[in-house]
Amino acid sequence: MEVIDDYLSGDVFSELQGRMLSQDICWHFVPFTDGDSKNNNQFFFGHNIYINHSWVSGLSKVCEPLIARINPMAIHMIRANLMTKSDRHIESELHSDLDINAPTRDRIDQWTTAVFYINDCNGYTKFEDNHQVESKANRLVAFPSNVRHLGATCTDEKRRVLINLNYIT
Repeated sequence: MEVIDDYLSGDVFSELQGRMLSQDICWHFVPFTDGDSKNNNQFFFGHNIYINHSWVSGLSKVCEPLIARINPMAIHMIRANLMTKSDRHIESELHSDLDINAPTRDRIDQWTTAVFYINDCNGYTKFEDNHQVESKANRLVAFPSNVRHLGATCTDEKRRVLINLNYIT
């Protein structure tokens, strides 16, 4: 696992953050957090940026510096996630982003999952070994896609916003 703070330069990050936190994004309700539609009463809002080998969002241009810094050989998926504030931390189920939709199931360990945090809040990403990474603006955490993890809501801000990426470098 690799955690990198100040991943993008200040101006570049400010532009990306401004777009991601604006009211111009169409967020779509996702009624589950674990990838297989379990009735777990957990939800988030998503915005697909890259899926099925295509850019599907107007955010592709503003995400270019992030993608350029990662420099992936292949991208499986890029999605923005928004979790709303809650009275207490609500954790999603442990999962691997590619549990269900792995492009090459027998080579899942070659894929990387990254979480790029857009805003500061007390939400977090927790891994199956209980290691926790706090949501800090302009922080990237990257880890093998077969590592199970979960996301937790925040209690101190209205929303927790991040960009989730799955790729091969």
